[in-house]
Amino acid sequence: MNVYSILLDAVMLLVLLGCAFYYASRGFFASLLGFFGTLIALIGSFFAANWASPLIFTGLFKTGLEERVAALLNEGAVQTVGQVLKNLFGFLPQSVADAIGAALGESIVANAPGVAAAIVEKAVMPLVVPIITLILFLLLFLVLRVLLGAFSKLLTNVNKIPLLGTGNRLLGFAAGICIGVLYGFLIMCVIWGIDAAYGGGALAQQYLSGSLVYRLTSAFNIFAA
Repeated sequence: MNVYSILLDAVMLLVLLGCAFYYASRGFFASLLGFFGTLIALIGSFFAANWASPLIFTGLFKTGLEERVAALLNEGAVQTVGQVLKNLFGFLPQSVADAIGAALGESIVANAPGVAAAIVEKAVMPLVVPIITLILFLLLFLVLRVLLGAFSKLLTNVNKIPLLGTGNRLLGFAAGICIGVLYGFLIMCVIWGIDAAYGGGALAQQYLSGSLVYRLTSAFNIFAA
């Protein structure tokens, strides 16, 4: 197990305990609303982001990227798909760009009909769409969680009821752990999204395979091809 795997597991443990103690102070009823609010925000933002991100890519970025790729080909600045990707995305590791290019067929015929559009659709889009999805997902989650959380705060005063106080806090602690799991999943979504855009889906496996959290959640990777 490497330091990245240990760090991920440690962060997740802190998130679980932090949420548990925080929601214990708020009580079960407010925590229950917090759980469902977080769950609804996660599900709603996930489906909305996945639906909207391809449309945003097509409407705002696709034409410009096709023109950029066509210009690179006409100038003779690139000869392979890997070189196209590295030229467009300087942050992309060369090994990842080459691997993507090799999977699609490295050689490029610059004057072939529709070659720029094909490169954008098959090589560029799978890198850009996860970035859009991740940003949109986080923004929508934040907005939905704030709106739903505002209502749950109204129930915090239930902790002051003498007959419910202690049990209410214990149940709040349990509900807080469940909420911590949801926030842990959100953290993993960020990791998966960055990995899909930056590492082609391979870097997280390389650096986090020793993490218990990673092994337990990898089957739920929303950015997996």
